[in-house]
Amino acid sequence: MKLSLFTFILSILSITLFGQVEIDPQITPEFFNTSEDITITYDVTGTSLSTLDEAWLWLWLPDQTSVAPSSNVNPANSNTSATDAAKFTKTTNGGMIEFSITINLVDFTGVDASQINEVGMLIKGNDWSDGQSTDYVTQISEGFTLKVNSPQGNYGIYNTSQNLNIDVITSETADIEILIDNVVEASQLSTTELNYTHTTLVDGQVHTIKVTANNGTENLESTYSYTSTPTTSMSSLPAGMRKGINYHSDDATKVTLVLEAPEKEYVFAIGDFDNWQLNSDHLMAQDGDLFWVTIDGLTPGKEYVFQYLIDGEILIADPYTDKVSDPWDDKNIDDARYPGLIDYPNGKTEYRASVLQTNQTPYTWEITDFVKPNPNNLVIYELLVRDFTEERTYQGVIDRLDYLQELGINALELMPVNEFEGNLSWGYNPNFYFAPDKYYGPK
Repeated sequence: MKLSLFTFILSILSITLFGQVEIDPQITPEFFNTSEDITITYDVTGTSLSTLDEAWLWLWLPDQTSVAPSSNVNPANSNTSATDAAKFTKTTNGGMIEFSITINLVDFTGVDASQINEVGMLIKGNDWSDGQSTDYVTQISEGFTLKVNSPQGNYGIYNTSQNLNIDVITSETADIEILIDNVVEASQLSTTELNYTHTTLVDGQVHTIKVTANNGTENLESTYSYTSTPTTSMSSLPAGMRKGINYHSDDATKVTLVLEAPEKEYVFAIGDFDNWQLNSDHLMAQDGDLFWVTIDGLTPGKEYVFQYLIDGEILIADPYTDKVSDPWDDKNIDDARYPGLIDYPNGKTEYRASVLQTNQTPYTWEITDFVKPNPNNLVIYELLVRDFTEERTYQGVIDRLDYLQELGINALELMPVNEFEGNLSWGYNPNFYFAPDKYYGPK
């Protein structure tokens, strides 16, 4: 018993020590296109990754989910002829520990330059259990580009007044402006960089920092929103609304979201409908343990990815969603398996997100007079969609129902098909109970 407990504690410690490390790479040059060599450097000083003797680059193209570099092999030492191209060089200098690698994206991925619009990457040990960094996604720079080095992300929560450094750079000479709540606070003509210190306003309101850059022919902009702890209004949940995503039969341009979040102070709904910015109109009202908000101005039939931001710290998808947008598993679902799968909003959020869509076309049942077999005469076949056919899809099962019928089967017991961790599973590790797993095909 003592040995088992000790082993369990060691396993927990190893997960803690070798989990994802939150570090971003430095890429040189800062603005790059697909045709030039780039150097990727991770400063791992003071992190668990600093103990690694060897490390490898794991790279993907978020908008080319069917493409994976041949070097993406785990563990790396299982096929060194493929992974050597992704191996970092480790240097130690004055207490600083860095891993660097120089690559050309076209050569590294084998994808035509015109097809590469963004790139995702992380640094990892030989095996995933040896440690890895968090995902990092960046855009390819073609032509005039604006980049905000600080603050990073789309939004922030500041509960005490503090100096916020705004650091902006451009790939070409431009006129740059920084606006706070649409009022110009700083500007510079004919420059490629502008720095400004903004003192955050702590008043419970949502404030916006907008950066614009104009090179004479193009105008680019980037927006960052922030707030301190907002005041949640107390308001009764509208009649007929229940937990989850509520569609309105009389208005396909709006949806009401309801989340149960006991003992929480405030919740924002954030997503594609507000470009992943904090929006005071999307601060949810409270009714007991329930938080709710009605989002309007939606395009009927369009899919929107969204999440809940709880107390400025917790990001979750709607537990009742019937479709999940996944930054990890969706990379391996191609168009043949799930046509037109909505892209995960890389660079705008993290973790799994939920999907809403008003004005959906109701499913039309082909057989409306189905009669169930007598329970005493059931011949039940327990079926795992993953392994039943080579296609591993719902359609693959449908296409072989004749085979089951020839066997005398008159009832199917499907092993769990709701969203689970990964794409290959028996389904007993679910994460969303009302969303069919997309690896098997559309709902």
